[in-house]
Amino acid sequence: FLDEIYLTRPSTLAVGRSRYAVQLREDGMVLDDALVLRLAEDRFLATTSSGHGLHVLSHFEHHRAHRAPLRVSVADVTDCWAVIAVAGRASADALRALLGRDPQELSPMAFWDWSGPLQGVGVAGQGGQRLRVLRAGFSGELSFELHCSPALALPPWEALQAAGLMPYGLDALDILRVE
Repeated sequence: FLDEIYLTRPSTLAVGRSRYAVQLREDGMVLDDALVLRLAEDRFLATTSSGHGLHVLSHFEHHRAHRAPLRVSVADVTDCWAVIAVAGRASADALRALLGRDPQELSPMAFWDWSGPLQGVGVAGQGGQRLRVLRAGFSGELSFELHCSPALALPPWEALQAAGLMPYGLDALDILRVE
């Protein structure tokens, strides 16, 4: 199913790996570009560019509805995830201090699911945090992404800022891509 939607073949990904993928419309024009993660042999997570979630979901549903019967389920989990991009020379050190594990153990485009207390972050009533840590980014620098529940995103965000990392937005990211 995903192999028909993306230019690259997500079916060739190993579990625990991700790939930058370009999604085309029926006329061959680019619809979206983002990451596809292989979570298990039969489970994938397709991310979207900022603000493109509903459009991509509609495209997936269109393909699913108009194909011969496939055993494919599509679920919109956009509201279930917050994503924090962590980039730059200090990113690995800040994440190592936060997680107690070296994120540079990950090869580029690999990810692991992490669970435990955040180092130096007190979260009342919470025994630990669940994060997906991905070594990928679009800034041209050493970078990672943290994927977590939106309800749990503030403590790692604040801890990374306290470690000296500065937030950057989409305009800065676009400029870095051009440069």
